[in-house]
Amino acid sequence: MFCYMRAGRGLILVAVLVLMAGCGKSSKLAVLLPDAPDGWKAEGGANNQDLTGVGHSSTRSYVPSGNAPDLGVRRVTVQILVADQNADPKKLQEMSIEKRGSFKEQKQVGGYRGYETVPLPSEESHSLDIVPGKGTYVEIVAYRGGAGWDKPENRQSVVAAFAARTDLNKIAATK
Repeated sequence: MFCYMRAGRGLILVAVLVLMAGCGKSSKLAVLLPDAPDGWKAEGGANNQDLTGVGHSSTRSYVPSGNAPDLGVRRVTVQILVADQNADPKKLQEMSIEKRGSFKEQKQVGGYRGYETVPLPSEESHSLDIVPGKGTYVEIVAYRGGAGWDKPENRQSVVAAFAARTDLNKIAATK
């Protein structure tokens, strides 16, 4: 009986160590989320998510601060998403903050491939997706907030400001 109790405690210890080893990948991403650009402030802490066999993500939202010019954007959400090897693309898409497709133009952002939403006035969001490495994504999504939204350059400048504050090289090295 004593051997079974000892073996049981050993198995529990192993299980806890395995869980702890798997945890924390998303929290390591959280420190790579950008600081708020001028005129913006972080809204709360990072939201971390780890799905075994799918990937790890860290997300934070930002809102305009009192001294921000009215660019028509009410909120920006930034997500760093790193896919596990052989992750199911559908499950990975479910982890993404972008839930619907839109027309996007390819561009270079900080030396990496990026895709920015074509700024249509009817859209409720505007995104810039950057791929700093295979299976590694940075999604920056601005949400409609006011009259300034009708000027495409406002949306583009907001997502560009967050991209400029993001260390894409460090994110690329996380995998």
